[in-house]
Amino acid sequence: MERPPHLGDHQGNNHQRRDLEGANPPEKPLQLNDLVEAEYVGFMYLSEILAMARWGIAYTNAERNTNLPRSLELIEIAQLYIDELLYLTCPVHFPADCLDCKGWILFRMGRIEDAISSLQRAISLSSDPKGYFHLALAYEKKLQASKLDENLLQEIHICCQYVQELDIKEEYALQVGEILKRLPSKPPPIEPMTEGRN
Repeated sequence: MERPPHLGDHQGNNHQRRDLEGANPPEKPLQLNDLVEAEYVGFMYLSEILAMARWGIAYTNAERNTNLPRSLELIEIAQLYIDELLYLTCPVHFPADCLDCKGWILFRMGRIEDAISSLQRAISLSSDPKGYFHLALAYEKKLQASKLDENLLQEIHICCQYVQELDIKEEYALQVGEILKRLPSKPPPIEPMTEGRN
């Protein structure tokens, strides 16, 4: 596995490149500044904390529909931190949050195709109902801009079903109900969620 190009080759850092072809990859020495104890998840890498700080600002702005270009910059920086941790095979507690946020920002900016791509990547990493809800909204917007597309209609129904199944606290129940009311027609019933799709 090659180092992602945007991560560059850092000299003098504490991260050793893992030999993925060898039977025993070298262990990365842990430094006190590499890990931070977070009350709600135990130990968390500082990079993830920095990523989540940027995510918080960007997501708040996206929810308020303000300062979206700057929010997009922040979330892209946050994703670089997450990419670095994933490259180093470090545990990441929130692997999809930045991608979901980026998709939500792009949706708010009217860049629907880019939003869909980012949101699809987010739901492939996590089964958070928020990601499916955002993806349903993006598909709905795409459906409004095109003629009636049965496949797109089916995708909206699938996303809404996943939100309903995964949303234990029913945070999105009202919004999903509104999406389903706005749809032109209902496709055939969907199979219940299986473990193959997160």
